[in-house]
Amino acid sequence: MSQVNLPDKPERPLPSDCCNSGCTPCILDVYEDLVKQWEEKCELIKAGVSVSEEGSLDHPPILSQTRYAIFKLVFLKPVTDDTFLYSFQAVEKIVSDSNTMYKDLKLKLDFKPSQYFVLQGSDGEKHFTRAYTPISDNKLALKGCFDVVIKYYPDGKMSKYLKKLLLGDITHWRGPYNGFNYKPNNYRNLLMLCAGTGVAPMYSLTQSIVSNEDDETIIKMLYCCKDDKSIILRNEIHKLCSFWNFSADIYVPHSNPSECKPLYGETLKTVRLDQNEISNELLQKDLSKTMIFICGNAKFCQDINEYVRKCSVDTEHIHIF
Repeated sequence: MSQVNLPDKPERPLPSDCCNSGCTPCILDVYEDLVKQWEEKCELIKAGVSVSEEGSLDHPPILSQTRYAIFKLVFLKPVTDDTFLYSFQAVEKIVSDSNTMYKDLKLKLDFKPSQYFVLQGSDGEKHFTRAYTPISDNKLALKGCFDVVIKYYPDGKMSKYLKKLLLGDITHWRGPYNGFNYKPNNYRNLLMLCAGTGVAPMYSLTQSIVSNEDDETIIKMLYCCKDDKSIILRNEIHKLCSFWNFSADIYVPHSNPSECKPLYGETLKTVRLDQNEISNELLQKDLSKTMIFICGNAKFCQDINEYVRKCSVDTEHIHIF
């Protein structure tokens, strides 16, 4: 009998890789899940079933769910007063004699729209993690780069860590995780209900959909912000509205109607997104062919989910990021 080539067992994380901060998913739990998947894959191969492999011996995947990959900060710009866009480039650590260098890895980052990465930060004593959703398209991913939008919080540990980062500094990321397994034309309508940085997975998915000429799914985004000065990705969303199958209403309840200046063709509403607004939006749609995405802070997701459920939407047609 010929020898069967089995994939390598997933690399076990070091005990120090767990930050003990209660993050989800925990890197140790992810490892156990990957071992189960590896065991199942080995059984299939032994049974003669063809199983696809990611990466290659020459170029293994950069990203991993169980170990941190190193990325260099290459770009930073403000988006609003408290939100910034960060760009990171995959790098390889090279140690020569007493020198340590980092070489750019221009290899594809394998992740799907709406999936998130986990960043590990440190305050000098303890490590901690936070999750961020890449908003960049496939062109950047092919070069080993990704963009994220990050909001600063006054007393946030990660905010303090990020504020100290300089261009060229090294950071540690793992992932990708979760996300929504979107299939083109599976639904007639997508209704995206989001607030603040919760726009990130929505924007990521929308980019992917409108760039596919064969996907005829119609997308409507209802996006909640404090005021018109705090709209994240405003210009990017405005550009998406040029596609026939995407439109957006932006809710800015703390803006003064007389001072609020929309961009050309932009819809700004100086009211809150409430039960009536959502009910009116869903009245126009066939609920059996509509998928609803919700993303924001915990209170926002809870309230919006209740509003949607009161409109007789089945739970299988609701996805909360």
